[in-house]
Amino acid sequence: MVWSSNLGMPGIGRKREAKRVVERLWGGQASIAEVESTLREIRAENYRVQKEQGIQWIPVFDTDPYDRLLRHAVMFGMVPKRFGLPQQAAVDLEVYFSLARGSEKAQACAMTKWFDTNYHSIKPEIEAPLVLTRNFALEIFAEAKQVGVEPKPVLIGPLTLLHYALNRRAVPEERLLEELIPLYSQVVEELQRAGARLIQLDEPVIVTWSDSTRMEQLRRFLSALSQVKGKAKILLQTYFGDVEEIYEEVVSLPVDGVGLDMVRGTKNLHALRRHGQFLWWKRSCAGAPGRSSFSPAAACSTCRTPLRMKANLPLK
Repeated sequence: MVWSSNLGMPGIGRKREAKRVVERLWGGQASIAEVESTLREIRAENYRVQKEQGIQWIPVFDTDPYDRLLRHAVMFGMVPKRFGLPQQAAVDLEVYFSLARGSEKAQACAMTKWFDTNYHSIKPEIEAPLVLTRNFALEIFAEAKQVGVEPKPVLIGPLTLLHYALNRRAVPEERLLEELIPLYSQVVEELQRAGARLIQLDEPVIVTWSDSTRMEQLRRFLSALSQVKGKAKILLQTYFGDVEEIYEEVVSLPVDGVGLDMVRGTKNLHALRRHGQFLWWKRSCAGAPGRSSFSPAAACSTCRTPLRMKANLPLK
């Protein structure tokens, strides 16, 4: 059976509505309610556009008004103490944005490049035991179900999250992963109970591994998810490179599918031909795997790409 899916959609809106309403909030000209309403409208439009184009599995929780990495950091309690309790950042947009912008009382978190793109993410800071502050993915999933689409929740995986995190607790990363496993398990279990049939787990950090020394950590995490996912399928998604040197280990992981980047990761196709073994493979996106701002030659994450060039030029 052939089906169609999408790794993610630009969340900025056709005319950069998300950017504009957030900047108006920062300038005191818009309310949090207006921001949230605008973001819901953009998500609904994204769902509609994809459904009309024949996309069967429509990604949800794939965008954020500021930064997906920051959203996951807040969801799992990676909030510096100078901003208050992690739960505050999970329910108050102004506190959430202050992590990225700073406030009169607290210095902003550092920024870091998202792999080799020109997009910068907020670097999570770990100062306290990790907790699930709020299941954002579940909330967005429920919202999408109400508008009549088949939602596919998209999560940034724990190893990619920890790859970018600043560990101020002075405990081994292995310990942090052990704390994250039950939290991710809870998120996945709640999603499958709500009706999720396919869950995409983004672990692009895998393409930076030159050997399989980290693979056991990933296998242990995925094994835990397999115990709670019920009938839901787990798609392990990679991008921004190839996994040729660890291909056999990757395709043997306890997941229902593996997504490989066939644009940037040209060696993935060589590995596929050589080993002749795979669960399922696909492009990261048509011609520009999550990097293009307006053309494939650019190097910007498409999470900030407007849906149409015509409505957004000239840019100032």
